[in-house]
Amino acid sequence: MTYAPAVEAAPPAVKRRNVPGIIGFIFVMLAYATPLLAGVFGFIVASQDPTGLFTDASWAWLSALFWAFIGVVIGGIIAAVGLILGIVSLFVKFAGRVLGILAIVFGSAPVLALLVILVTGGLSSVGQ
Repeated sequence: MTYAPAVEAAPPAVKRRNVPGIIGFIFVMLAYATPLLAGVFGFIVASQDPTGLFTDASWAWLSALFWAFIGVVIGGIIAAVGLILGIVSLFVKFAGRVLGILAIVFGSAPVLALLVILVTGGLSSVGQ
């Protein structure tokens, strides 16, 4: 009869890279940049007038806020993927877990913002 060894294998001398943690952290940082970039895009698109007749800046700010809102939704989805990858990275053996933990910590805020937007939108349409 053969028995499995009772002692776990020794960890390798060099730590492996925690690929899910790295990718999750990059996704979370991208999620934070998405609303900012979308708002700048919305402002630039709305403020360009080839005729030079339209000088009201309020429409440009309204467009920037709209695109920033769209960026928050897209960023929340990207952050949810980063959060899941951060959780997965905690289960990789013999690899650093710092970026995975940072992905979980920083990824929770955009995901929470996305959930608030979805719940608020769902509750506002209940009585109609």
